[in-house]
Order: sequence, then C-alpha cells, then structure tokens
Amino acid sequence: MGKADVAIKSWLKDSNRFADLFNGIIFGGRNVILSENLTEVNSESDVIIVGKNNKSRVVEKYRDIIMRWKDNLYLVLLAVEIQDRIHYGMPVRKMLYDALSYTDQMRNIWQNSSAVVYNKKVETDEFLSRFRKDDKLYPVITIVFYYGDEWDGNFDLYDMFGFDDDLLNKEDMKTLKKYISNYKITVFNPSLEKNLNIFKSDLQKVFEMIKYKGDKKGLIEYTTQNRDYFSCVDYETSQAIKALLGTGDLLKHTLNSKTKEGNDVCKALQDLYDDGITEGKKIGREEGREEGREEGREEGKILAFSEMGFSLEEIANRISKPLEYVEEVIGLQTI
Repeated sequence: MGKADVAIKSWLKDSNRFADLFNGIIFGGRNVILSENLTEVNSESDVIIVGKNNKSRVVEKYRDIIMRWKDNLYLVLLAVEIQDRIHYGMPVRKMLYDALSYTDQMRNIWQNSSAVVYNKKVETDEFLSRFRKDDKLYPVITIVFYYGDEWDGNFDLYDMFGFDDDLLNKEDMKTLKKYISNYKITVFNPSLEKNLNIFKSDLQKVFEMIKYKGDKKGLIEYTTQNRDYFSCVDYETSQAIKALLGTGDLLKHTLNSKTKEGNDVCKALQDLYDDGITEGKKIGREEGREEGREEGREEGKILAFSEMGFSLEEIANRISKPLEYVEEVIGLQTI
C-alpha cells in the first residue's frame, strides 16, 4: 500500500466517517449504521490449501479496512479496499477476500463451538465440514474506494468472462448463466458522485473539494467559502486531502502539523497558488531574456552578412527568416 493509500486509510478508519461512508452508499444517507456499533477487525485473513500431493500452502491476504457492525438484530462485516489505480481483476480479488473472510468465520465458529470445547459428540458430516448444520455466517460487504480517473475496469465476474453473443444465442447464454455464479463489486468514486448530500460528516466537504481537483482557482474559492471547516482540519484529514488531490509533495510543508490548532487548508492552497504564479512569472522572465538573447544573435548575423555585401534575399535564405524580417532589421539599423 502506497503512502497516499495509507493516509486515506487512516482517515476513513475513523468510526464516524466509516459509518457515514456506508450509510451514504448503501442506505442513501439514512443513519442506519451507528459509529458506536462498529468495531475494527484484524485485517489479515489466511487459509491453508492442501493439494493432491498433500503439500500445503498458505493463502494470506490483508484487507485495507474491515469493521464489525454489531446491531441488536444482526452482525455484518464491512470492508473497504482503497484504490488510486484501476485493478482490472478486482471482481476476482474481492471474491477471494470475501471468501477468506467467510473461511475465517467458519474456522472461528468451529473452534469456539461448545461441541469442540467440551468434546461433545457431533455428526460425522458436521465433523468433516468443520461447520454444524445450525451454524450461521455473517455477511460481508466490500466497497472499492477509488479516487483515480473514471473506472473503466470490470464491475463483475461476467465482465471478465467476455461473453460473446455471436457465439451463443440468447437462450443458450441465459441457460449458461444459471450455472455460472456471478460476483459483483461496488466501486465508489467520490469525484464522480453527483449527490454528496447523502453524507452527513466531513466526508461531504472533502468529497466536494475533490471535484475541483486540477482547478486551483475553483479549489481556493470552494475552501474559502467553507473556511469554517478548512481553516482548521486535523492531521489525518490534511494528509487525506493531500492524497485525494494528488498534491502530496507540493503541500507537504504547509500541511504537516500534528498540533491541536490543526492545519489551515485554505492558506496552504493559497500559498501553493501564489507560489505557482510567482514561479510562472520567474519562468516567463527567463524565457523572455532567452528570447531576447536569441533575437539579438539573429540581428547580429543579419548586420554582419549585410556588411559583407550579401543581398537581402541571400541573408534571408542563410538565416531561414522571411525577407520582410531582414528588411526590418536593416531598416532599423540605418535609422
């Protein structure tokens, strides 16, 4: 995981933001998931696979963020995978992550069952399954948090199969799909979300800010309009903003404070904008001086050739310039 992803992970791990993210995406902004009902879960999942030759290998994966949502009525595992680049195999990757989560559940349920703890007799099939008939799993919901350009990757397993309607008629394809399990992914791109009112925490302001990525003037205007929030953000938020805007190195000195006063994003962006204008002027002056030097060299050549007796046409051909330009230089010199 890159430094930018780590910054966003630290920011989204806050239980209030995490709950708000899922409430917005899944429940349209209704306050169904409460932050106090969330508990962070170990992000590591692994399973031992034994092959035909009895050799075993461990498949080990790490989630970016995973939380247990425990309500009075149900328990659900909520996970977030953070991406700044498109992963074209994401449906399979998500399927593997979720499968490992379910495998972990089965293992924990079996190890903690009263039958195993107290050496009670269990049915043969249950013993072989390591899962009793009445045991139940908790559902896993995974969201892909993508903050790059528009996602043009696959959204489900069927996309990866590349079904060709020309090879099979619609009826045969429909029949095949009954026996081929699909696996879909939910991709959330904050910069493309049209209705940000579904978020109630500071996610709304930061996600709205991302829409101005690449528009420095618009970015400064937006943060200035929301100065009450952006003039004093916590360290995690400032690092997430740098990552989401793609300005990590440019803002690393001005948004790197862990003090109680927080970071002033408005000032940091204004300073960045002003520095850009100053640098632009500096480059412009340098380019102007260079252009002036080049023009002086060309005029010197024209005058030298003229003193040597070359005609205006010959001079224009030698320096690859229009005849009018040569005439203008000679004319200015004789004034």
